[in-house]
Amino acid sequence: MTCRVLAGIDHLMVQLGCAVTLPWSFGVEPAQGAAAFADYQRDKSGPLAGNILQRGAFAAASTGETWPSLQLFLLAVMPRLYPEADPDPRHGMTLVSTINRARSRGEITLASPDPLAPPVINLRYLSEPHDPATATAGVRCNLQILHERAFDAVRGSGTFPNILPTTKAEIEANGGADASTIWHVSGTGKMATGEAGVVNRQLRLHGLSGPRVVDAPVIPQGVSANTNAAVMLRRAGISHDLAAHATAKCFMCCLTLAHLDSNRHRPLCYCVRHRLF
Repeated sequence: MTCRVLAGIDHLMVQLGCAVTLPWSFGVEPAQGAAAFADYQRDKSGPLAGNILQRGAFAAASTGETWPSLQLFLLAVMPRLYPEADPDPRHGMTLVSTINRARSRGEITLASPDPLAPPVINLRYLSEPHDPATATAGVRCNLQILHERAFDAVRGSGTFPNILPTTKAEIEANGGADASTIWHVSGTGKMATGEAGVVNRQLRLHGLSGPRVVDAPVIPQGVSANTNAAVMLRRAGISHDLAAHATAKCFMCCLTLAHLDSNRHRPLCYCVRHRLF
């Protein structure tokens, strides 16, 4: 069996954190749920008014970067080994760093001729020297934040990993040992010319004049942003382009996109008005 190999990119996450002495992690104590719901019902305040992600920032891993190679997050929960792992039953905080513009490229191939069989996915994390160095810079940055004096009064005894890295070798090892995906995989149907590409710059499938793909697979390289934001921006641009042609039709509801909503810069059709795509 022969098949075409698709490349893949991801935002690799490395995290560390500790327990805290204040009860600020939502969902740890059963009584919190009812109290939080009452706060939100009363004046839209409390834990349900936001989410566990308290702060975020972009940072450069080295000097001279055109785009930030790191994205940092502070979450008001204990770290988990991976996103779907069971929560830690302690109050805590998690410091996350992600590699925005990974140079490692994975691959997706068919496992068998059966179209329903799951594909073979190997994202080859940290296979390019640039990526482990970036992960190490993120760990070093978050260690500095974790040990800031502002957290001295609330920092608890339990940590993730169990022994926080201190030496250069330990920090470099932590960059890979405690890493996981945050499900930002992209680039498997990228925008490019020739055999490497699936769509062109207008996101039309090569060899076809009508269908377009507006989704994370078309992103040709890592972006310094959450991938959903990049997709939404590109979707708005394509919608504006389609609206400029009175004969263009929405690929979902087949209505002619002859009018443009001047406030939202989107074509007026059933799908867009009701946010179906």
